[in-house]
Amino acid sequence: MNPAINRENGPLIQIAQFSSKKGVDMKTFWGTFAAVFFLMFSSQTVWGAPLQPKGGGEIQVRPGAQMVPAVSPDLVVSIVSIGTPHAENRNPFTGRIEDASGPADSVPIYVTLPLTVKVKNLGRTAARPLRVSVEAEGGMPPGYLAYNYKVAGSILPSMLYLNESLAPGAERTFSGTLISQQFTLALYRSDAEGVTMRYRVVVDPPFPGHPSIRELSETNNYSRWSMPVNLPRATLAVGGTPVRPDLTVTIGDVILKPGTTWMHGRVVHNKYDIFFRIYNRGTANYRGQGSDEPAWEMSFYAESNRTAYGIRDGWSKFAIGGCPDIALGGFRELKVQDADLPVDCTLLKVIADPKNREFELNEGNNTGEKSLLRTLPESRVPMTDVTP
Repeated sequence: MNPAINRENGPLIQIAQFSSKKGVDMKTFWGTFAAVFFLMFSSQTVWGAPLQPKGGGEIQVRPGAQMVPAVSPDLVVSIVSIGTPHAENRNPFTGRIEDASGPADSVPIYVTLPLTVKVKNLGRTAARPLRVSVEAEGGMPPGYLAYNYKVAGSILPSMLYLNESLAPGAERTFSGTLISQQFTLALYRSDAEGVTMRYRVVVDPPFPGHPSIRELSETNNYSRWSMPVNLPRATLAVGGTPVRPDLTVTIGDVILKPGTTWMHGRVVHNKYDIFFRIYNRGTANYRGQGSDEPAWEMSFYAESNRTAYGIRDGWSKFAIGGCPDIALGGFRELKVQDADLPVDCTLLKVIADPKNREFELNEGNNTGEKSLLRTLPESRVPMTDVTP
């Protein structure tokens, strides 16, 4: 046998020789030979080339997946300090002390506590805008777990919202006030006073209509929970202006309608259109009242009421009605049409909320009066701005 051939194809010759010694038939030999041949000449093709991604080397992305560039912001937030909570009838948004003289279910109570937070940008590009909200957990009723975070300069009163940038590696500290939902004194005493609460802050929280910042990591936007805080007893401040409506009345035009003279017994009557205004000069909106309460009543004074109808004081009530709601500082103009008044009528009077169904700042200024001289057809008594 040729030594060169033996050196190059030694394993094959040995396999053939081994097979002949063991009595293996030629069919088995040629099968073994084909397998070895395949391994020798295909190994470079199978193992020599590096693996390629599917699709000719292009990166495959699952449908719906978002690629976040490596050069992105990455915001983290922490609580620096949290102060002592207070519960009182002072409105934290306006600073006004609300009235505490009414029943417990009408006295407003707010929980406030100072909170300082730190926001840092760990990313490689600036982050804008800056938004921080607060989450709470604890023993308060579920509907009262939402807190506002009031910070000076914020666009919104409900959270820290600044349309400003935070540079890569930079950090900012913000001090503000946590403000609870409004309680009534009765509800606070029964469901919130003394309960234990914890708070944490969230940077770049979801906010309807405002897209979130695309960050390197979306899992580090929450601070740790604060130490437990026990809500205090409610403190009632005094000296504030009560929050109530205050109704006053001004009678305006009184117009005699020509051709409407008629007799009632021995008393001559005419028809008039009477205009008047009900003002709300209080510190809260007036809810409005229907004619069944009523919202107002109108009377007239005439000497004939005494002489012809036996009314001792000479006053006769002839009209009642309702009034829509009135915002504080506003008014409603109302009208009594085709009012029948005797020719000797000299005074008109309107009383707002005559049955005192409305709880007002001042119950003594609900009456407006107007003197009437002998009127001529279609004459007017001008409206004045004098408040009774």
